[in-house]
Amino acid sequence: MHSTLACTALSHEAPVIAAACRSAGRTFLEGARNGWSKRELDRWLIDEYAPISVRLDGDDDDLSPESALRASGVAELIELVGVAVTEALRSLAYDPSGVIDAALRKGAIVALSHDDGSLWMPVDRPDLDIETRVLSLFATDYLLNPEAYEDDLSVCPCCDRVSFDAFGQCPRCSSAESGLRRIGSLIDDQELQSRVG
Repeated sequence: MHSTLACTALSHEAPVIAAACRSAGRTFLEGARNGWSKRELDRWLIDEYAPISVRLDGDDDDLSPESALRASGVAELIELVGVAVTEALRSLAYDPSGVIDAALRKGAIVALSHDDGSLWMPVDRPDLDIETRVLSLFATDYLLNPEAYEDDLSVCPCCDRVSFDAFGQCPRCSSAESGLRRIGSLIDDQELQSRVG
């Protein structure tokens, strides 16, 4: 059975949820790049992650594993999670199964049924680690809006900044073409050459 929050979330449209998930995920990645502290992580969990995730009935309200972390280790953890999430996003446009399957296996995303069909949502469970939570946001966004990942996702090969720019350029390294776009063009060129030659 779903919580009241889940019923409230069903009234939102998929594009709104997808955009909110992407925004929260990107906010975390920027925070990881900028050296967030435990306080900023806590604020992100409360202000950005919790409002767009659902709690399922039966989940207890125990504190998350991150709440027990000492403040001294949080900055390093956030940085490592940022790197891991960025690497996972590099593969999402070409092979989403790894990220999606992991989110499903860990119970980090759920399809909620409503009158118009089903709607994917991230799940807020106390036992989920930060990396799983952040990836659940991008997994939800992907399931609700795969075209954005197939057409617009870019990861800068110079600074690893994630963006959804149809031109594939990093806003900070404007001359750098996305690593994803470059791989995509190489694959397209190889396919074309194999068909022609």
